[in-house]
Amino acid sequence: MSYTFHFGTDFNELEEILMTRPSQDYPYQMDNFFRSGRLNDLNDNQKFTLYAKNAEENVVATYAARVLDFSVYEDFFKNRTESLSGEYHNPKVPDGIQWYSSCQWVHIDHRGQRLGIDMDRMKKNKILELGGDINYANCREALAEYHTKETGLGYDVAQPQAFIPAGGVGGAGTSEDKNYFLVYETLS
Repeated sequence: MSYTFHFGTDFNELEEILMTRPSQDYPYQMDNFFRSGRLNDLNDNQKFTLYAKNAEENVVATYAARVLDFSVYEDFFKNRTESLSGEYHNPKVPDGIQWYSSCQWVHIDHRGQRLGIDMDRMKKNKILELGGDINYANCREALAEYHTKETGLGYDVAQPQAFIPAGGVGGAGTSEDKNYFLVYETLS
């Protein structure tokens, strides 16, 4: 299949795309760090969306990234974990210009074609172009190896982040997912 890729900064559009998906195609909550109201203090060189469109110009995959100091993310995730009676494992990310990425979605009809992998590489290249040198994200345990494999997303490190007894934390997992990992890559 042939795709065109588009970078932008319209996070209202991203929210509309993700939150209007049928639950079997996107069964998650959207990551709050990418809701438009949480991005007002950033300029366009500190945040972006990435879309893949098919030949009919329909968005079939999304990604988003933003500058976010890890300490802000860590405080949020630790507080959320503890409020859900979970255990936070204190993962670390190297110092540098840290970018957080999330909102990766690939339409169910387009999965298994390396689209997510290709977009992840494009996202990391864009972060590097914009002056970032660390990209971090979270994932459920079942995807930790995929995130660090050379044939997967190629992150440098996956480390335990939290155990949440009830599971179901945002876009990272469903109620069956109880262990969450933090992944990061030093970009160069």
